[in-house]
Amino acid sequence: MTNRETSLTKTRAASAQKPAKAAHRRAAAAPKKAKLGRPSQRNPGETRSKILASALKCFTEKGFAATTFAAVGREAGLTGPAIYQYFDSKGALYAATLEHIYEVLVPDISIALIDNQNFKARLHQILLLTADLHESNPAATAFLSSLPVEVRQEPTLKQHLSNRSSTVLSALTRVFDDAKTSGEISSARSTDSLSMFFFGSVMGLCLYHHASQKTAMREAIEVFLDIVEGKLLSD
Repeated sequence: MTNRETSLTKTRAASAQKPAKAAHRRAAAAPKKAKLGRPSQRNPGETRSKILASALKCFTEKGFAATTFAAVGREAGLTGPAIYQYFDSKGALYAATLEHIYEVLVPDISIALIDNQNFKARLHQILLLTADLHESNPAATAFLSSLPVEVRQEPTLKQHLSNRSSTVLSALTRVFDDAKTSGEISSARSTDSLSMFFFGSVMGLCLYHHASQKTAMREAIEVFLDIVEGKLLSD
């Protein structure tokens, strides 16, 4: 082989290696997908909070039936089976998600009932607390709003739910009962009907706002108060 032929052969070999080296460099530079792992043993409380935050998002966006441990795990950076170290069933996870919301909401409602004795002040404070919760965590109020529907569709959820739901409804019942006793509102309507109107209206506002984001939630709450106080319609 002549010197010229040898040079050509080396040039072709070097050219053939360039695409392979370039592909190798691109593969090395490409971002690696984060691996789903097991729960951290160093801070199980933090891991549990991540799972609950992920569950809240999944339950709100997908609903109870369509939510899986695999989906919750992916959102939290864990494997699906790893969730079982904290919750033994999807129902238990749903109940824990609800409890996590009530840990913030129930104490504030209790304080509002103690600090305010007249009907308008209590109602206004409860509505403002709802608006605060919705603004800080819209998924939480959407989750609470969908709770009655989920329980109706999945009757087995009832055994997992705590008494917190009845605590909120009892507090609301107390507001209307006290107002009827003091003469602040007409006693012609049943307390159940009044509670249904109030709870259904507020939860409907939360769901609609979560889906549309068309107007400020707090402004919509003020409109609701205008209706209750008879200020919306002009004489």
